[in-house]
Amino acid sequence: MQMLNNMGNLTRVRETETLELEGFRIDAGFLEFTARDGRTCSVYAERCLLDREQGPAVIHCPGGGQTVDRADLLDWARKGFSSVSFDWQIGDYPGHDPAKKSRWPKGVVTQIHYIRDASEAILPLAVQAAGACVDWLIESDKVNTEAIGVVGISWGGFLTWLVAAYEPRIKAAVPVYGCGGQFDERYPGRFRLPPAMRDAWINNWDPYSIAARQSKPVCYLSCTNDFFGILPLANELLNKLTVPRRRGWLPNCNHSIGPGESALGLAWLRHYLDNGPALPSEPVLKDDFTLEADAPEDILSSEIWWTPELKDGDLGCWIKGTPEGTFAAAYGRVHYKQGYTLSTPLKSQSQSQSQSHLPTLRDGLGWNWGMGSTQFHTNHVTVENLSEDTVLLHRDPDKKDDAPSFFLNQFAHPEWNAGIGKAVTIGLRTDPPEPLSEATVTLSIRGIGGRQELSATIPIENDAIRIRLDEFPGFGPMHTWGSVVRVQIQLKTTTKRFQVGPLERE
Repeated sequence: MQMLNNMGNLTRVRETETLELEGFRIDAGFLEFTARDGRTCSVYAERCLLDREQGPAVIHCPGGGQTVDRADLLDWARKGFSSVSFDWQIGDYPGHDPAKKSRWPKGVVTQIHYIRDASEAILPLAVQAAGACVDWLIESDKVNTEAIGVVGISWGGFLTWLVAAYEPRIKAAVPVYGCGGQFDERYPGRFRLPPAMRDAWINNWDPYSIAARQSKPVCYLSCTNDFFGILPLANELLNKLTVPRRRGWLPNCNHSIGPGESALGLAWLRHYLDNGPALPSEPVLKDDFTLEADAPEDILSSEIWWTPELKDGDLGCWIKGTPEGTFAAAYGRVHYKQGYTLSTPLKSQSQSQSQSHLPTLRDGLGWNWGMGSTQFHTNHVTVENLSEDTVLLHRDPDKKDDAPSFFLNQFAHPEWNAGIGKAVTIGLRTDPPEPLSEATVTLSIRGIGGRQELSATIPIENDAIRIRLDEFPGFGPMHTWGSVVRVQIQLKTTTKRFQVGPLERE
């Protein structure tokens, strides 16, 4: 199946709106192009061109369920990049203006839908849509045709890999979260498709499988516990690349990145698109657990993270420090004065459940977009250690007022979990203090039939929440603390600062 984009595929731009925001001009409209099989596509897109001769530009690919967001375009403009983003999601999602939805050929379905033949697949059409966006960008002499990159988050990160592989005019890529591997046995909830479509996906649309087709420098950003960018698969994909590469993953978190990862992606684009300084080489975690890293004069700090087991791609407890005895996986993080953080490839060893070090609350603490964001450029979380088992979490003050949600991954550590009898108690309070009455608690449970989740609303009393298994609807005799691998807590508050801990087993 031919996937390589043809230049000049854009046949018409039907403009719908032009406006000015923060001193930047944004053009909106529908980009029409002809699909490889002759069908007509009309893709909604928005473009922000800077008043800068021959400047760099990025294609921004929204994630699953998302669409064009002017906040993304404005952020790239502030950073010195022209940009264009396009709507490639199918369906009526909350907040999506029907007048700004792309018009795909009849029968095309969303990327997570069961597809019976290639005419229903959105991914090859989305790759062509990205090419139409490039055509639209380079109509202007403000854009340097040799300085166009692509970025994307979640399913947009998945698409970023494909655009980098199949769009010849792309010069650098920063995929976030998405790495493919949906048919690998290590992928939770593996996809099921007819054999022909499964083969077409793997051979043409799967970043994990088409690493050899990557010819552009790639900087990949994700988390150790990401539900979509499964860490072992992402690590293997990056190791297979023959192009320049860097990676950055945030420990214990899910679908969120930290300031060091965001700065890394930006530095990558500035180097390859705007004559920015070169980045240090990818660091390496050696067999003696020392970190080998370039530019030692610029290193602020470094650390090692390891996990005793890595059975389910997004479930595990990562512990800060040198591994003790055997371990499942370990990696290093190197923080540079320039603001970015580089991660090493994973170092793997045989799995073992015999460990002498039990994780502290901070070791297993993580979060997702409930506290962070699915966005590349904003909303980070800072952790302040108050004691070995109590931390203060600071959410980005610009974070929208949604309820914060964080994880406790200690439960994935077999020895820590073995010490639980009837209940677990977790200290919870806001800073400054405000009433907290209850929280939604979700248990991720590993069983014979696969992963299961049980949720319950539990009261917060005396600045603590006490969790018992029998409080959860669906609780049965097969459910034990030994099968719980993660606890998620969502607070009913919009506070920006709150304290977690101590964490006690009863």
